Amino acid sequence: MFACNNAKQIVKYTQQQVLVKDDTCQTNDCTTVNFKYIRFEGMAADSLNKIVQEMIGSSYFNDSFVVYAPKENAEKFIAVYRESRDEFPDHAAVWTLDKDLRVDTIFKNVITLRYDESSFAGGAHGNYYTQFNHFQLKPFKVLWLADFLNQPQDTFQVIKIAESVFREQQKLGAYDDLEEAGFFFEKGIFRLNENFHFTDKGIEFHFNIYEIQPYANGEYGLLIPYKKVEHLINKKMLQPFNTSNLVTSIFQ
Repeated sequence: MFACNNAKQIVKYTQQQVLVKDDTCQTNDCTTVNFKYIRFEGMAADSLNKIVQEMIGSSYFNDSFVVYAPKENAEKFIAVYRESRDEFPDHAAVWTLDKDLRVDTIFKNVITLRYDESSFAGGAHGNYYTQFNHFQLKPFKVLWLADFLNQPQDTFQVIKIAESVFREQQKLGAYDDLEEAGFFFEKGIFRLNENFHFTDKGIEFHFNIYEIQPYANGEYGLLIPYKKVEHLINKKMLQPFNTSNLVTSIFQ
């Protein structure tokens, strides 16, 4: 259990897990579903728990708009695996589905959730991805990159700085074509996504497999040091729970 306090308990959550295996399997290597997630109490608990339920309960096969209970969703995956195994016994392989949803960071009125999913359901290889979502606790709402900046138009400055960091990391010149360099930027125009989080060193933008480069090259993390963008960040958004002072330590 984790709790943050600011005179009184504000955010509290407990760890949850659902682990389901194919009970018809007679070996140690069996099709398995493993869900790890959290359940909130206190401020914004209803809204946060609904989001957790949607992420953990959404069907892997995207065959319905229904959000299942975690165990029911895991059992559904196992059932589809068995149908496939029985229909194509010569091509049977062990399937896996792992979902992990946890808290990444908590500030005074902002929480960031990290969601990791990995799976294999036949085919040439498995799939995996990571997603960061930001929420204001009171009043509750979804937050985007522009919400963390002094002005919405500062997004363009962040993109410009990020491109400079990216090109430096890739040893590319300012005018080198990104598509010719092997990256999936449409028309060679650099872009950022909304999949980012705040680390102790800077803002890291996470690009999943296939997003900007081939599967074989994996994920890509683009870290923008705070010293390059701190003049653009609205530090009021990153206040800690236990003081009214603005967060400054992460920018040092």
